[in-house]
Amino acid sequence: MSETKKLLDRPETYLIDLPKKKKAYYATVSFRQGRLAESDSELGAGHLAEHLVIREIRQKNASLRVGGTNSFDFIQFYCEGDSLTMILEDFLKTIFSPKLDNNGWFTSEKLSAVNELKSGLIRPNTMTLERAFKLRFLEGSRLSRNYQDELDSHQHLNIDVVKNYYLEKVLTSTAVITIGGYNITERVKEITAVIGALKVKENISSNNKPKNTDLYSGRIVRQEVNNKFGDLTSVIVTFPGYSRKDEANKRRCLNGICQLVCDHSKPGIIGDLRKLGIYDMYYDNFVFADYGVLTFSTQVEGKEQVTGFLEAIFDALEFLKNQLVDKKLVAKRREELIKGNQENWRENRGRYQWIQDYLVNGTKVQDQEEYLIEVGKIDPELVRQTAREIFRGDRVNILLLGKKCEIEDDWLDTILA
Repeated sequence: MSETKKLLDRPETYLIDLPKKKKAYYATVSFRQGRLAESDSELGAGHLAEHLVIREIRQKNASLRVGGTNSFDFIQFYCEGDSLTMILEDFLKTIFSPKLDNNGWFTSEKLSAVNELKSGLIRPNTMTLERAFKLRFLEGSRLSRNYQDELDSHQHLNIDVVKNYYLEKVLTSTAVITIGGYNITERVKEITAVIGALKVKENISSNNKPKNTDLYSGRIVRQEVNNKFGDLTSVIVTFPGYSRKDEANKRRCLNGICQLVCDHSKPGIIGDLRKLGIYDMYYDNFVFADYGVLTFSTQVEGKEQVTGFLEAIFDALEFLKNQLVDKKLVAKRREELIKGNQENWRENRGRYQWIQDYLVNGTKVQDQEEYLIEVGKIDPELVRQTAREIFRGDRVNILLLGKKCEIEDDWLDTILA
């Protein structure tokens, strides 16, 4: 196990000592203040601030490999470089003391963000998932806001709104800093001198966290949309999934179930879909701090394919809830999990990412031995228990997007029964 040392409480800072003698150092700064912290008038401010801060870092030091993400739960900056001093001086200090006053940069980064959002909106899979999220959460819930809402909000965002949002709501005690490298604990004095001087505000408590009432269930919605191939209908089936607060093994098991459903052999349904002339189906498992959303989707043509897909998916889920899956199939999924983990664990970058994910989510870090024990508990009975917990008829939503959704309401109602 790599040594993980908690260096400071505020900002919360961890050092991850990595095993291989390599030059590269890694650093991540995660603020537990994502899009859910943004009011409607601030929507998109975190995204633009992320762009501007990264641009400032790159201007100071082009040799650092930097990036960022902005999700429901986090604004996150990450960096890789051969010099720890450069990471401390040019990456960390800039994140915690950015200027955010260059109007020329703001104009170009705003155009860049708009282009990014529009590019996402023209991708068919993104469009269907965006609508599925609108269906999953109550109108007015911050979880229901999507790319189009953020795009609309960009029209009135200015540099002052973005700067104020970042300085007042992001740079808070929600920050988690992780730094990794070979023999990193030998650099404690240098790291402490820099991070100990960083200033963060006390997090402002807010009531914007989602509540159970934010979640719609048991709904069927049809929406007419135009697409290049007018007869195609997108079918999206969604369930509430697991959140980051749920057991990691449950989340792994659910991912394995989704892979089983999307396989060719039973309980997979691809073979049945091909007989209907349906090429493929897809799943997405979104895991957030307080919520999870699981989606199965496909594109079909005509009533027979719509009903055929829905019958196949719900037959497979009923099988998983009531029967025990073949032990060999479950063993294969366990082996894939172990192989992927071992490949990540061998290299410094993969090991750093593995450990820092646990730290950012506030959960106990699992070493290799603990991980193997947990994965070994995934068996046919756990698969059945997980399926029963997630795939409940009263929790499903079905979205039909297309010009022709000629499915009888009575037939669809039986799906939710």
